[in-house]
Amino acid sequence: MTLGLLYSGANQDKQLGLNVASDWESMVKLMKEYNDLDPSSKASDFYTNQFVTE
Repeated sequence: MTLGLLYSGANQDKQLGLNVASDWESMVKLMKEYNDLDPSSKASDFYTNQFVTE
């Protein structure tokens, strides 16, 4: 029942542990606006799928 909460709507393949760029981009945008995250930060600086897709 709770496994459905592990996947964002953007994770169309329902791959466990997969980071979806659009999810991170929206989070980074919010953090820049409300938490003083460095404006030059890119979403890709904060995640990798290297270990999920191998």
